[in-house]
Amino acid sequence: MMLSEGFRTFAKAHSLSVKSESEAENECLYSFKIRGEKGNYDSFGLCMEEERLFTVVIDLNIRIKEQGRTAAASILTELNYPLKMGVIQMDPQTGALTVRASQYIYGTDWEQTAQIERVVLLAGMIADTYCYEIIKRLPE
Repeated sequence: MMLSEGFRTFAKAHSLSVKSESEAENECLYSFKIRGEKGNYDSFGLCMEEERLFTVVIDLNIRIKEQGRTAAASILTELNYPLKMGVIQMDPQTGALTVRASQYIYGTDWEQTAQIERVVLLAGMIADTYCYEIIKRLPE
């Protein structure tokens, strides 16, 4: 099964509204919203078919001003350390905070869809768990 098919199966099963799709030769990019307990997040799923790699990026909708980026980097290092999978990132140019989780996807069609679900839910859980923790700890 193509990763893009597995993602669409997952999205349909969870009533995700896929807002846009971009398809290149061996990559598909999907845009969707994740609804967590603490917020709604713009999210992107990237299916890299040749590599069998599925990546989810969630925009936390937090932009760190230039003067606060060093302090924010320290906070993110501390928060990222115990994470086994997934990472909270800061774009050094814009200060935008995102969560990223990736996994190589193999197995039967059912197993692939389950792995894709696990990556999306993991990224969503990291976003929901740490978004407000980051905001609380940022310097004013």
